[in-house]
Amino acid sequence: MAEVTVMKPSDEGTSSTTERVIRTYLALVSGSSEVGITDLATATGMSKAVVHRIIGHFVDYGLAARNPVTRRYSLGPKSFALAEAVRPKQVLSTCARPFMEYLYELTGETITLTQRVNFHHLYVSQIESPHEIHISVALGTDVPLTVGSCGLCQLAFLDQETIDLILRIPRKKYTDATVTDDATIRARLDDIRRDGYSVTSGERVSLCTSIATPILAGDHNPIGSLGVACLDSRFPLIDRQMLIQETKRAASQIGKKVLAASHPTLP
Repeated sequence: MAEVTVMKPSDEGTSSTTERVIRTYLALVSGSSEVGITDLATATGMSKAVVHRIIGHFVDYGLAARNPVTRRYSLGPKSFALAEAVRPKQVLSTCARPFMEYLYELTGETITLTQRVNFHHLYVSQIESPHEIHISVALGTDVPLTVGSCGLCQLAFLDQETIDLILRIPRKKYTDATVTDDATIRARLDDIRRDGYSVTSGERVSLCTSIATPILAGDHNPIGSLGVACLDSRFPLIDRQMLIQETKRAASQIGKKVLAASHPTLP
């Protein structure tokens, strides 16, 4: 029998359809190159009939492929496409981690990593401050590039046509301090391009100061940001010039590592 990771079974009559689908897919992913219906049924604790019905849908959507000769199943093209879509985030997080650890040791504050996705950016990694009261961001949080230091520092380095498009989108206020005025935002972007970093206070999260630098893979290709977030009351205690210098240096190195990892043939 093919190697398939056995998952904790639950009573088939009480498990939801969603749970059964997830368990079947995870069993398919953890199996060897090809697995059979019996293998999947054993791994999931479900009947062959239920597994056969679910795997049929996977085939229809390209998540699984059926070998007509062996009548066994393997991952389909859509599964590999999903893996490729996740890869950039994994590369960014892997390349950034040592530098995040460094900034964490240097400041004792929360270090954040975001990845740009079109006109927004997502928080993909963080190291939380050890202080009893500290800033924490839910991973996966989706924020427009026009809000907060992590977004603005990326927006500033996009090409002018893209910036114009983004600024045509209606903007909401997250707090009373959120800046939504077009002219003010454009002036701030000029400063960020000149200085290479952004600082905001309370614009997305009240009582939070954040300093962030863009992670660039080319002059007009910001792929994410590296940020330090702390309570407003603690920010004056940090050596600002040192923090700016070290954050910019770290972001630059991350960008180079991501570019090298994504294009290993480049010199």
